[in-house]
Amino acid sequence: MNRRPTGFTLVELLATIAIISVLIALLIPAVQAARESARRSTCSNQLRQLGLALPMHDSVYRTFPGNGGFTEDSLIRDTSGAMIHISTFDFGEITNHSWGIGQPGKRPRQQSGSWAYALLPFVEEEAAYRAVAFEQTQPLYLCPTRARSPSRPTEEDDFGQYESGGWAWAKTDYAGNKFAFPELPNVVRPSDMTDGLSATIAIGEKAYNPNQQLPTSWFWDEPLFSGGSDGTVRDGLKIVEDQSSNEFRWNWGSSHPGLAGFVHFDGSVQWKAKSIDEAVLRRLLEIDDAGE
Repeated sequence: MNRRPTGFTLVELLATIAIISVLIALLIPAVQAARESARRSTCSNQLRQLGLALPMHDSVYRTFPGNGGFTEDSLIRDTSGAMIHISTFDFGEITNHSWGIGQPGKRPRQQSGSWAYALLPFVEEEAAYRAVAFEQTQPLYLCPTRARSPSRPTEEDDFGQYESGGWAWAKTDYAGNKFAFPELPNVVRPSDMTDGLSATIAIGEKAYNPNQQLPTSWFWDEPLFSGGSDGTVRDGLKIVEDQSSNEFRWNWGSSHPGLAGFVHFDGSVQWKAKSIDEAVLRRLLEIDDAGE
């Protein structure tokens, strides 16, 4: 009685491997898309929380927060024990910019920290706000898709020289609309937004290039506890892709494929295409262009 040989022939084995390879190739993009969908949902929720914090700030102070700015009493103790001001020296502009530091209890017109610092008590981070815990990472302000490396003490690079006191400061992936979050002592009230809250961007994902804006750099990426810098606000008219653009100054951007997230002053989260027309984006940023 002849018995049929058991096991795979070489041809059958190669065919099985080919089928498995095809299945894996089909599954990987689906898994990646599912993961990105989950990360984008998280990013939306974070923007929504920040958007909901704005009316709470307004209910307490009768105004939205500003972006802070330098004051003489914005001092921290550096790692050697000396009291210093924090700053960025821009090699391109040949200009030194001194920044404010968040100060608990200050009213909006006197608050030297950024809008991001001012909102901490309204996103359940009262302790970080009171302690000015500038080294404490704030996950709410970090996009999960971008997944940037943790900040480190600053070092001089090709763009600038930075005074961080030798500390690693918490960063933010979200920037405020510079038209709506002006520098100290200016502030914006809801009544100033003649375009309407629903038609005005409050906060969005900011442009960032990890190949140039390293964890040791503050170049257009100053920390969320600082005030008066363009690391925490944007007013540019482009939405650019991470890692592929040098246009991170002024502009918006993200690691999400084709899109960047924004929250408007009415609390609605909207995803805008990176191909958005500049005139459209301008109208969404300006707070009083309804009559134009």
